[in-house]
Amino acid sequence: MMMLMFLGSVLQAPAATIPDGSYRQTCRSVRVRSDRMTASCQTMAGRWERSSLVNWRQCDGAIANIDGQLRCEARYRYSSPIPGGSYDQTCTDIRMSGPTLHATCQARDGARMRTRLTYARSCDGEIANIDGALECI
Repeated sequence: MMMLMFLGSVLQAPAATIPDGSYRQTCRSVRVRSDRMTASCQTMAGRWERSSLVNWRQCDGAIANIDGQLRCEARYRYSSPIPGGSYDQTCTDIRMSGPTLHATCQARDGARMRTRLTYARSCDGEIANIDGALECI
């Protein structure tokens, strides 16, 4: 009988901690696995879309649902403002050095590449990770 109790306790896996954030009001089926957080989030039009946030633990701000997409709302790291963009979902080690944005970004083949974007704050569009390179699109 004691062995069954022991086996029962071994087979129970602890539930993953779901991070706090405003996304919880408009997202469902939230899952955390390793460095990826996934959820089904409602868009402003009322549709539900699958979304994921890579390296969610590195988010030093609030996690939010931005029109159906999970986003880290962090804007300040290393005491220097970091420009926003979708790149922060697939890039790590993000920092500014003068006018240049530096990051390590994931390419389509899974490789991690160091990249930079000069005059990042002057980007009139969105800063994105395009196959491992930071680009203003």
